[in-house]
Amino acid sequence: MSLDPLAQSLPASSRQKGRKKPPGLADIATAALSSPASTFRLSESGTFEKGGFQIKASGISATPARHGDFSSLTLSDLSTLHPLGTGACGTVHLARHRPSGTLLALKAIHIMSTQGERHQMLNELRALSSFDHPCLVPLLDAFYLDGSVYLALGYMDGGSLEELLSRHRPVAEGARLAITGLPEPVVGHAVLQTLSALAYLHGRGVVHRDVKPANILLDSQGNVRLADFGISKQLEATFGVARSFCGTAVYMAPERISGADYTQSSDVWSLGMVVVECAVGLHPFAAAQSYYDLVVGLSSGADPPSLPEGLFSAEARDFVAACLRVDPEKRATAEGLQRHPFACAVSGDGTARTPDQLVAGAAFRLRQWLSQTFGGGDG
Repeated sequence: MSLDPLAQSLPASSRQKGRKKPPGLADIATAALSSPASTFRLSESGTFEKGGFQIKASGISATPARHGDFSSLTLSDLSTLHPLGTGACGTVHLARHRPSGTLLALKAIHIMSTQGERHQMLNELRALSSFDHPCLVPLLDAFYLDGSVYLALGYMDGGSLEELLSRHRPVAEGARLAITGLPEPVVGHAVLQTLSALAYLHGRGVVHRDVKPANILLDSQGNVRLADFGISKQLEATFGVARSFCGTAVYMAPERISGADYTQSSDVWSLGMVVVECAVGLHPFAAAQSYYDLVVGLSSGADPPSLPEGLFSAEARDFVAACLRVDPEKRATAEGLQRHPFACAVSGDGTARTPDQLVAGAAFRLRQWLSQTFGGGDG
């Protein structure tokens, strides 16, 4: 008898060799339609719809699942290993695809809960199924079983930027460094790749809304990918605005803290906060004891956070200043920041590089640093 908890949860018919995988995403409708007031509906043709987003028995409409290295991917072929973390509305486990031995991340979203969480689940599926970018965590497939949706995602074996910062802190303390943050070039390598992902999203009218170190993942090869689209928002138009309040408060832009309208520039503020935290080793608002403290700190006209002069380069300080402008209209864009000297420093010799070449260079140098600092670059 299999000891795998996921395999144990599968119906016997699904565990038998040669049988089809569990019901497709169209069956999400059965669980989603849990009350008369539900905003989800199942059409007569068997299509699950919400806001124009369709999930059919054959998969997500017009966007087939990308299996990557797998010739086929079924839930019964996956063995869960151990938890990796908890996202906006789901738990993530490391899983192994038994036929190939490949590792992946399996996110379980329990949709038989609140309508708000079901909306988040649909937003994540909508986003992940339509995006294809090397700096975004890819969706390999999705399944529905016993009131939960399982998302098979690309696995990043280096953990998150938050975890990397924690791992590096004792290294910095042992070396008696003045600050315990990551080396400035390392922050730049991660930021450049994150900017590539944000520029891609913003160019498609998407606000991520939860840019923070825990959602910036990396692998042992130095590749960085932005994750967790559980609260991503597709704007209605290029110059549209959003009003809903979700995400992690300590990384939110002033306009979001105050409850005002916001656009893609709010992600840029969040990235600036990430840079300060990762470079200094401490979040600028670490002393905040409450949501009220955050509102007062960001809305009272005080100067925004910055990198200490004398400890960081002029380029790094200018980059943060460009991100952390209180007026969102004056804030830099993700597209423009990709050409900022701080982000482009990976070219080393000052030679012009294409965005793809810069991203590849950033990954290469980050891999070198991981290997030198932690041994073997295994993250």
